[in-house]
Amino acid sequence: ITQWTVDWGDGTSTVYAGAAPTASHVYSDNRATPYTVSIQAVNEDGVFTAASKSVTVNNLAPVLSNLSATTVQEGG
Repeated sequence: ITQWTVDWGDGTSTVYAGAAPTASHVYSDNRATPYTVSIQAVNEDGVFTAASKSVTVNNLAPVLSNLSATTVQEGG
């Protein structure tokens, strides 16, 4: 394998050089329908398409981070 192309189903794709053992992607949540992920591999004999897979992304609870105390002026 000389190259992999992953279409993440959300309008983005990633190209990996060589025989990439893993791939990862971050999806936004709150989607009612699954994403369809498609993968193509390229080698000296041509382009090969693997079977597509559906990925369901669940809603995640919000997380607050990087909070700091602030000063508030009363009566101002």
